[in-house]
Amino acid sequence: KENIVLWQLKEKIPFFVLSAVFTIITLYAQYRPNVIHFPLGSRIANALVSFVVYMGKTFWPHDLAVFYPFVDSLPAWQVLGAVLLIIFISLAVILMVRRSPYLFVGWLWYAIILLPVIGVIQVNSQAMADRYTYLPLIGIGIMLAWGIPLLFQSTDIRKIILFPAGIAVIVVLAVVSWHQCGYWENDVKLFNHILHSTKDNFLAHNNLGAALFKKGKFEAAINHYNKAIRIKPDIAVIYHNRARAYAKLGQYQRAVEDFSEAIRQKPDYAEAYYNRGTIYSILHQYSLAIIDYNQAVRIKPDYAEVYYNRGNSYAYLGQYSLAIADYGSAIGLNPNDAQAHYNRGTIYAALGQYQPAIKDFQKAIFLKPDYEQAHQSLRLALTKQQQKR
Repeated sequence: KENIVLWQLKEKIPFFVLSAVFTIITLYAQYRPNVIHFPLGSRIANALVSFVVYMGKTFWPHDLAVFYPFVDSLPAWQVLGAVLLIIFISLAVILMVRRSPYLFVGWLWYAIILLPVIGVIQVNSQAMADRYTYLPLIGIGIMLAWGIPLLFQSTDIRKIILFPAGIAVIVVLAVVSWHQCGYWENDVKLFNHILHSTKDNFLAHNNLGAALFKKGKFEAAINHYNKAIRIKPDIAVIYHNRARAYAKLGQYQRAVEDFSEAIRQKPDYAEAYYNRGTIYSILHQYSLAIIDYNQAVRIKPDYAEVYYNRGNSYAYLGQYSLAIADYGSAIGLNPNDAQAHYNRGTIYAALGQYQPAIKDFQKAIFLKPDYEQAHQSLRLALTKQQQKR
């Protein structure tokens, strides 16, 4: 007769295969090419400490945050303490497996489900994130649900103590959860809370800056980008974000400097080339703008906005055939771009090619019926075409 343990393992092989497949899919879906990569040793140390910190926050949920900043070098005592605690609990549940199998099952549940998202295989820039504990903490729940009642031998005592205690815990957790949900009212409130709950959180400063930028509070956004850069001066996206805020304030030289620093740190940063190019265009430095646009489309060939803006620069330089080609590329990537149709139409009209100009103006009006400039240009093109005949 086949060994019962072997048979139980064999019947679960399809589930192991499915778990492996979905693990790979999950890791691929979370992959971010722009993520900051930390050394393997630092990731392992962080994983061990996070494993214990997650448990601590389960029993004392204080200073909760959406994400926690990664610390390059954790104190040795903290890592060693985490290792010893994990070993102690693991040995304890193994030794008690026959008498209290629920402890073993709950501990394995927590450890195995948390393992793929503990940070050894890096998918993002944070040290840990509370959302990763939603499923693993079912294991801790199993340990508590089956373990606590056994501390009280008498059924009557269980009813007298555990039932009201359980109700009280649920009420307290409900109130705390309601309070915690209040931080999610908007991005600004959320990231402000994260900054109060964590230390040296450059990600939160950057994200709060982005939230303030959306609200048009550019100076406040720059203040948080400055703090993020002081904490972590080698993150290209923060310089890029600060440059955009400087540009909104009309501080173009500072914007160019920050875009340049972002490009220096990340040479394949298409958006930084594009945005620096737009600043050069605003400053009427069209040749420099075209150089940046060329780099942007080399890195990202399907970047419709770059073709459109490079077309504008070519038009300002009087290079109309190149402008028409770029507007055509922009339209090919984004057929619903009314502005690109209109601008190409104006070039055709300036060259005396009224028929394609009329088609472009008509298309622009179709896409944007209240486009007054397109209506005026269409009437003028029709008049010119009649006069030409």
